[in-house]
Amino acid sequence: MHTTTTTTTTTAAAAAATTSSTTTTTTTTTTTTTTTATTTTTTTTTTTTTTTTTTILLHYYYYYYYYYYYYYYYYYYYYYYYYYYHFYYYNYYFICYHHLLLLLLYYYYYYYYYYYYYYYYYYYYYFYYYTTTSTTTTTTTTTTTTTTTTTTILLLLLLLLFLCYQHHHHHLSQ
Repeated sequence: MHTTTTTTTTTAAAAAATTSSTTTTTTTTTTTTTTTATTTTTTTTTTTTTTTTTTILLHYYYYYYYYYYYYYYYYYYYYYYYYYYHFYYYNYYFICYHHLLLLLLYYYYYYYYYYYYYYYYYYYYYFYYYTTTSTTTTTTTTTTTTTTTTTTILLLLLLLLFLCYQHHHHHLSQ
């Protein structure tokens, strides 16, 4: 008995249009050939494995959350300058006093903005490393068996019978 096994593996990857889903398909083909005196059996097994990985990017929520406070900071920035020139027009002494108050108000919202700026980066990287990933694997196996009967022994038997017939016929003719 002689057995020959051949294995071929092919892997293909494709990304979805949203770049949040990745599909990997692996196809493995195994061919086994068994030869005896009378038969040759070929078995082909094809296994296809499809793996789909989906990632939910939660950090995008905090990305826009950061931009909200970014423009929130600029709102108070120009708000401070508006009152600065407005009260400077009426009374210099009053603007000096009011300038101090609005300057403190401006710096308060300035650092308030930076606080949420780093707060955003904290959650950005936090959710970047802790994204939700789901993997689905589907495996399909197909087996095909082909058996072939050899005629070598039958031909040898026919040849042996023919030779016996010739030998017997030769003796009868003598």
